[in-house]
Order: sequence, then C-alpha cells, then structure tokens
Amino acid sequence: MENGNSNFTVTFDSPMDSFVEKIIRAETGPWWTLMHRCKLCSSLMTKALEGKHAEAELNKLYVWMRLSALKQLTWQRNYNTKPRELSAAQAALTSKFADFYKLDPTLRPIMQV
Repeated sequence: MENGNSNFTVTFDSPMDSFVEKIIRAETGPWWTLMHRCKLCSSLMTKALEGKHAEAELNKLYVWMRLSALKQLTWQRNYNTKPRELSAAQAALTSKFADFYKLDPTLRPIMQV
C-alpha cells in the first residue's frame, strides 16, 4: 500500500491506552529489531494478565505480532542483532505463549493462532 511519497497519518478520537502507546513508541523509535519486539511483547503479555481486560490486551498484542509475521513492520532498523539473541527472545516469547495457553483456557483461541 502506498501513499505517494508521504507517510500515513492516523488520528484517534480518544486517548490511546498504555499498550498501544508503548507499541507505537517502540515501533517508531530510531532503532528497532524483531528481538526487541519479542521482548516487549513478552513483558506486555505479563502485564496483560495482571489487568482486568486480559483478553482485549492480548488481542492487541496478537494483531501486532501478526503484522510483524506478515512483514508489514520493520524487522531490523539501525541495530545489529546477534542470531543467538534473536532466537533466545523468540524462544522466550513462544514459551510465554505456551504458558498462557496452559494457564487460562478462555485465552486459548488467542494463543493458538
């Protein structure tokens, strides 16, 4: 999808929640990699489970990770990631998904996709 030579702009009528704001700030920073994305997602998953709206928060994280898997988001920007660091971050995130899958049966539809 192209917008000529300019960036897309999205405006929100209501204030963004903390999850969306953290994701946007991280994604628009000067340096970013898939490793950083996996680590941030893992920490936000833990926070989601502590909150009142775990399912809604996890759905936001799912959409974010899905956009990454579809290569709609930058995987490497101004940072050199060692392959072992990336694989460790991915393994930790995968393990967290598996733990959540076991922990709460109501969250399984989100975790298995």
